[in-house]
Amino acid sequence: MSGAIDFMYKPIDPQVLRSKVEAFLDIHNAKIQLSQEVNLRKLSEDKAIFLAEHDQLTGLGNRRLFHKNSKKR
Repeated sequence: MSGAIDFMYKPIDPQVLRSKVEAFLDIHNAKIQLSQEVNLRKLSEDKAIFLAEHDQLTGLGNRRLFHKNSKKR
């Protein structure tokens, strides 16, 4: 983020500086948390797809995977 939201008048007031830094850290931490949640959801979706297309005991592809792959050809 840049531009008008990070503009500060001189002389710099320490309280304003502290509040702006805290706000930017909160935004940064929220972005990191959101990224982690997206990655976790993607991993969960990939696992669900794998489990739906493979036998849980052997790990071999099942009929659903066979039909999915045969439609690609």
